[in-house]
Amino acid sequence: MEVPTSTAEITAAWLTSVLRSRKVLNGAAVNSFTVELLGGEKGITGELVRLGLAYDRAEPDAPRRLIAKFSSPFPDVRAAVQSMGFYEREVQFYNQLAESTPVRTPRCYFGQVDQTSGLSLLLLEDLAPARSGGWVEGCSLAEVRRVLDALAALHARWWRSPDLATKPWLQLRAMVAPEALASVFAESWPSFLGKLSDPSNPDIGAMGRWIDRDLDRAANVLYSEEPRTLVHNDVQGDNLFFDDGDGSVAFVDWQLTTCGRAVVDVATLIRGQLDPPIRRQHERHLVQHYRDALVNHGVSDYPTEQCWEDYQLATVIMPSRIASAVGVHSGLQAHPGAFWDVVFPRYGP
Repeated sequence: MEVPTSTAEITAAWLTSVLRSRKVLNGAAVNSFTVELLGGEKGITGELVRLGLAYDRAEPDAPRRLIAKFSSPFPDVRAAVQSMGFYEREVQFYNQLAESTPVRTPRCYFGQVDQTSGLSLLLLEDLAPARSGGWVEGCSLAEVRRVLDALAALHARWWRSPDLATKPWLQLRAMVAPEALASVFAESWPSFLGKLSDPSNPDIGAMGRWIDRDLDRAANVLYSEEPRTLVHNDVQGDNLFFDDGDGSVAFVDWQLTTCGRAVVDVATLIRGQLDPPIRRQHERHLVQHYRDALVNHGVSDYPTEQCWEDYQLATVIMPSRIASAVGVHSGLQAHPGAFWDVVFPRYGP
């Protein structure tokens, strides 16, 4: 099946063929569709589109909306993202692991990546009416606990699993590889400072020194040493969908998923989604809540103190990634309302 590389190449016949191959359609056919471009400055690795589908006849299970996720249309950006394995990693997650992972993810109707060009396409379930979280807006304490409960189920399922070693595509590569994080951060930090609204803030400077001091050790321990599991590795609000009907939470954007210590996800969530005064008041309790949930799912070899110590070490990962990604991206410049002005300081002590 020829794979569209942009919305202009998607046809009603192609959509019909995909949905019939997944046994979603029987007699009905897609006869038209609408296109709505999604995303913004945080969607820098690709193009996200909502497709509204119309059919030639009624069919009860036929989806009315789909999300199409393309790789970047810009060859230089696509090559850089492909070098880090983002497109392959997400496609392979949906094709190989999603059905065995006990957290809600969008149903995948199609997923393919060209290893040479980096051109890729995912055709996913639209999770609406579940509401998307927000990285800048943050989460409530109740929402953070919901996500922690879901993460405990995810991590327990793949805890020390030998199956993960058979998935070479899970390895982080290029500038996101654990062994590269410290050097990439050091090189990117001056550029990142120039893109902040208040680069001379002493708290920002202190964060830079803290990251520089701890990042290499954190990366080596958290991604290389047991106990490891499958981690989402990017648990922030834009990648979460909350269903207030059944209380579930769904995870999207698996481009950074890999093997690591579970607290990488826990620290990214708690530090990134709560305002610092609230987070400082509840942080230890939330980590304990997560660890208790992990035990309830059968994990018995992760003592409370190790969980807390690993969590503290893991707090350095996400702010270093933000600084590195924004710093190296030539298309991102300082401007009022830049997301990194809000979220980066939130990850501090």
